[in-house]
Amino acid sequence: MYKLCVIGDPVAHSLSPSIHNALLARRGLAGSYTTVTVRAGELEGFLTQARRGDYDGFNVTMPHKQAILPLLDELSPAAAACGAVNTVCIKNGRAIGYNTDGGGFVDSLRARGLEPEGKTVLLLGTGGAGDAICDALVGAGVKKIFVTNRSVYPAQDLAARYPDKAQFIY
Repeated sequence: MYKLCVIGDPVAHSLSPSIHNALLARRGLAGSYTTVTVRAGELEGFLTQARRGDYDGFNVTMPHKQAILPLLDELSPAAAACGAVNTVCIKNGRAIGYNTDGGGFVDSLRARGLEPEGKTVLLLGTGGAGDAICDALVGAGVKKIFVTNRSVYPAQDLAARYPDKAQFIY
């Protein structure tokens, strides 16, 4: 039986349990998916419990998407590239971090008949999901990405990672 959750603070409002429990049932998998409030000082302790077998995996939301990086045993290439994790799988006591935001975003565009290759894109916002989406769009062959954000420096930094593809706009 799978024991899964989403961690964050705040997290009680999340629709993830409804979505993931329905997916488990639809696939005929025994398991549960809940929310767990994990405050900033509790992240390492929660991860220790997960590694001991309390959870098979979990999703990560704010404020932990970047803070969890140094606590993990391994990162997927996408998570390492964007510097944020939204999914952790526990395998043999090891915590492996993934970021599915970018790939999921590009897949959702393609499912609607929108191919990003060769397109010009305006990316509103950076952070864990925005960085992952930018990385995935570059990988999907966009022509140009204009990046903007409420805070100037994160958007400038993200655009600078792709000098031939991305440009910061204020």
